[in-house]
Amino acid sequence: MAWQINAIWYAELAATIADHRYASAIELIGSSGDIEGNRIDTAPEHFGSARIGADTVLGMHPVKAELEFVWMDDYFVDPNNENSYDGHSLWNLRVDMQATPKIKARIVATNLADTRYAERADFGFGNYRYFVGEPRSAVISLTYALD
Repeated sequence: MAWQINAIWYAELAATIADHRYASAIELIGSSGDIEGNRIDTAPEHFGSARIGADTVLGMHPVKAELEFVWMDDYFVDPNNENSYDGHSLWNLRVDMQATPKIKARIVATNLADTRYAERADFGFGNYRYFVGEPRSAVISLTYALD
């Protein structure tokens, strides 16, 4: 969903709601029997993002700034639905500015709260396994157009 609040401000929402379940009576490696009806492991029910931004001009310089909230719901990490990952929430910031007709500046700051999270988590052989997400970081770039 997108909403243009006024000439400068906008808001956007992207979300997924899903119910992934095993549909047949199967036994997977690592499961403790029939898992029919169990939630599929590593498949969260909800995830998405919400953004609010401004697209304006400061002085003579076009500027676009956007604050983003990203969330991942909790999910089971094994087919037996006995172990789970708690999910996570992150804040990101993006700012673009056209400094001159030929020079553009950009900053992208991710995981502003420096949240510890997993890009993906699972459970196997009696242990959790986490694919660790990135800590707080920022990238600043300057682009010069030669034309």
